[in-house]
Amino acid sequence: MGDDTTSATAQTVRCLSIKPFDSIVEALNNLTAISTASVGGDSEVDCSSGRLYETSFGGKHFIVCAFGADGFIAYGGDFTMSVEYLDSPLTSLSAPKLTDGSESCAAVAKPTPVSPTTQALLTGKNLLAQLLEAVRI
Repeated sequence: MGDDTTSATAQTVRCLSIKPFDSIVEALNNLTAISTASVGGDSEVDCSSGRLYETSFGGKHFIVCAFGADGFIAYGGDFTMSVEYLDSPLTSLSAPKLTDGSESCAAVAKPTPVSPTTQALLTGKNLLAQLLEAVRI
């Protein structure tokens, strides 16, 4: 029952396959540096303050402009995805209770080795700093 400030809604929580999203790390591992790019054939991507890459994901071509610790923007034809990094890690994240009676969802992702560029994009840490840290180990 709802009133002027609240509403009652039924929510369904169930396991879903996230393909092709489980292959996003593979797409980031296959980034290729480029000097210029255009999206949709007409507008050139402005990446003057970052590094420009291209890759494919889910059968689509993407242009990625990486801004180091400030995140990155991925352009994919009919949409743009902007990624910003959190200032600090999440301390906890709990899964919602499934409404279909299942105990848990099956794992859909497997551990995947990552390139230094992919690690920089996933963590927001400076690529050069990561390389220097790897050399010291």
